[in-house]
Amino acid sequence: MRKLIIFTVWCVVSLVGIILVGFAPHSWQCEGDILMGFYNSKTSSILLKHNREPSVEIWTSSSEESGHYFRSVDSNDAWFSVAYAPDGKTVLTGGYDNNVKLWDSQSGVLLHTLQGHANRVNDVAYAPDGTTVLTGSDDSTAKLWDVQSGLLLHTLQGHTGVVWSVAYAPDGKTVLTGSGDGTAKLWGVQSGLPLHTLQGDNRGVYKVAYAPDGKTILTGGSGGGTVNLWDTQSGTLLLTLKGYIGAPKSAVYTPDGKAILMSTDDATVKLWDIQSGALLHTLQGHTDSVLSVAYAPDGKTVLTSSHDHTLKLWDTQSGVLLHTLGHADAVLDAFYVLDGNTVLTISGYPILWNAQSGDFIRPLCPLALGRIWVTVGWGICLVSAIIAVLWFFRGSRRATSPRLKA
Repeated sequence: MRKLIIFTVWCVVSLVGIILVGFAPHSWQCEGDILMGFYNSKTSSILLKHNREPSVEIWTSSSEESGHYFRSVDSNDAWFSVAYAPDGKTVLTGGYDNNVKLWDSQSGVLLHTLQGHANRVNDVAYAPDGTTVLTGSDDSTAKLWDVQSGLLLHTLQGHTGVVWSVAYAPDGKTVLTGSGDGTAKLWGVQSGLPLHTLQGDNRGVYKVAYAPDGKTILTGGSGGGTVNLWDTQSGTLLLTLKGYIGAPKSAVYTPDGKAILMSTDDATVKLWDIQSGALLHTLQGHTDSVLSVAYAPDGKTVLTSSHDHTLKLWDTQSGVLLHTLGHADAVLDAFYVLDGNTVLTISGYPILWNAQSGDFIRPLCPLALGRIWVTVGWGICLVSAIIAVLWFFRGSRRATSPRLKA
């Protein structure tokens, strides 16, 4: 009976350990240094790019509680840029080795090595239909490639500086490149010829993007550069955003394409009306540079991540701060997943949060001491329970067995 009590106590202690270690947010010790992430709504999968290692992780999830590690794509070459295919079937990487590589996201197998650039590949992008890809390089060119065959379709020549940023139009018929030569160029996909040259900022155009309807183009400079809005059809400058201090860090269109949200070094985020150029809201609350901004799928809330170790959720209509999510380090990136019900933040490692309440859910890590201890705890509990049961029945049989008379 004494042994049974000992094993029962041991089982209870194991259960308490599981509760304390397995469900406490700070018990997770995730390995790896995640720099950025991408979410594919069609497959409910998340791609995470490591900072120091040439690898990405792919996670699949049907709910905020069931996400699991799915696949790792590894390489011997350092990567500078990553893109996730619209259908989630392939991953595109551009690296310091001047090559672009196309990977199968299901198996991690290398499908094609796209060779042709003479210097580092800075940015990569998929066409909306996923049939072609666009790459920009330090060699002052951009290139269009066929995904199925891996063949080079066009080399886009005309820039005299590094090509920092590339983008496809929503209809896939034109592409946009931003360069260190201070210009952005609009190109025809079928012909590979330039359609317009947009004189942006002589300090370089580091960010380019199309409006959701494709009718306007956004170009952004750096180091105190300007953010400009252009007409896609004519190449005419429509608007230059003014009234901010420091270098633009991130600029995105609102989901309806009617406004632009921009963050800068002054720790604020500003919302601008495209038609009038009027400043609609200034989101104030961060104490350091805001590194990224992201809209919810329904456009009702927005995320801002910062060097100040926080992520903030805001109401886009009123500009009111809804939640502040604290982290142990700078929040490098953040985006909505699972139809906007969940937020994923990247601060050294990825963390899932409830978008409505702001509550911590769990980290997203293939290697976490928390998981190891949960497994060990359950194992100890199970073994303890089995031993306790065996001792109990063994003791019962001894107590009830009839004794033989001499």
